Amino acid sequence: MKNINNVKTSKGFTLIEILIIAVAIISILTAIALNQYQTYTNEAKKSKYADVLQGVGMVRAGMAVCLSLNNNVISECDTADKLGFTLPAATDNRQVITLTKITGIITGTGTTTSGGYTLIYTPDANGKFTKSGTCDAANFC
Repeated sequence: MKNINNVKTSKGFTLIEILIIAVAIISILTAIALNQYQTYTNEAKKSKYADVLQGVGMVRAGMAVCLSLNNNVISECDTADKLGFTLPAATDNRQVITLTKITGIITGTGTTTSGGYTLIYTPDANGKFTKSGTCDAANFC
């Protein structure tokens, strides 16, 4: 059919339309990639924080045995000497695990590479432990 008005009709996209589509696609891909990267780095820190969990868990287990053998008297189990072992040393992922004299509070703190979160176990007179620390809010422990 012949164009009566003698106006050219265009078929296809202009350069600006193609650029807008390309920018939109790149933006979507970037948003997805950034989210995946953040998940990856968080999981890497969690795996490094396991070093803190292991160290604190070892001290807690030793203290639980000591408390059960000493009628849950915390002052009988409030040092590494009384527990019969050396507290775990610092590593690349955790600072030194501490055991507070008299209260028996066990504290483990991660280094910056593992998030820097803290895990605290506080024993009570019944031989039970209460967990607290900054790792709870971050869902690391």
